[in-house]
Amino acid sequence: MMLGFTVTQSIGAAVRLGLPDLVSEGPRSASELASAAYADPDAVRRLLRTLASLGIFADEDGIIRHTTMSELLCTSATGSLAPQSLVLSGVHYRTWDAALESLQTGEAAFPKVYGAPFFDWLAGHPEEASAFNAAMAAGAAGRGARLLDRDWSSASSVVDVGGGTGAMLIRLLTQRPGLIGTVFDLPQVRPEALAAIEAAGLADRCSFAGGDFFKEVPAGADVYMMSSILHDWDDEAAGTVLGALRRAMTPRSRLVLLEHVVEPGNKPDQAKLLDLHMLMVLGGKERSEIEWRHLLAHADLDVITIGAGLIEAQPS
Repeated sequence: MMLGFTVTQSIGAAVRLGLPDLVSEGPRSASELASAAYADPDAVRRLLRTLASLGIFADEDGIIRHTTMSELLCTSATGSLAPQSLVLSGVHYRTWDAALESLQTGEAAFPKVYGAPFFDWLAGHPEEASAFNAAMAAGAAGRGARLLDRDWSSASSVVDVGGGTGAMLIRLLTQRPGLIGTVFDLPQVRPEALAAIEAAGLADRCSFAGGDFFKEVPAGADVYMMSSILHDWDDEAAGTVLGALRRAMTPRSRLVLLEHVVEPGNKPDQAKLLDLHMLMVLGGKERSEIEWRHLLAHADLDVITIGAGLIEAQPS
């Protein structure tokens, strides 16, 4: 477990070298892959041996082939994890250098390491911001199934609050042709979001609105959805966002949150690891069912359903 950092960096290095995409072109030896990636043959052999021992790639008599896990690292894969691997082994990885101080103070480690809060820092680093947006879009693809399973028959309009480049909303509108939607995010996301909407052929049913969800969001929609947004913030800040949402909602509006719900007790739970990571990067947190119910009630919202990564609430 203490060597977990080697796994994070090995996966990130494989993606940076382009190895998953190269294997997709056809199985080949480690030395052939190293040559195509302009890397050292012995080092790549040892990297692939390590990853294959974890089920990432398969080494069959010296020939490297894909496994179901390594396929997810291909840039063209549906729900590709390649963008996340780059973020987690890059900017986010270094953040943990200040973990001890973060645990001592309860404050985010990121500003200590990079000199500014995470989102402020991204605004001044467009390449890293693009990588982060790609990671969020890829993550949205994996979470979308829960959203599609919801009954949308009584809704006609939906606002994706903090929707980034629109990946989640685009998937929903593609599968639910009776809906119209709005991506709501910071103004600087507009060009990428509009390009994605246009590419999906949804310009007639999907728009972009720029603004600050701490202050105001578009009013009057049937459904407001947020995907992995509130876990970025502590309870005070998350409550402010929910307050702005509540003011925008009608009595018939619904709020749909795609968020982790931390399992009680000592059972293994990815959300418990992610909870620490949110503390380090943003000072945010993952929440238990009790914590979610309390947070929503404070914003005058009643929980309709909670669990399996989806929370739905309505005005009290």
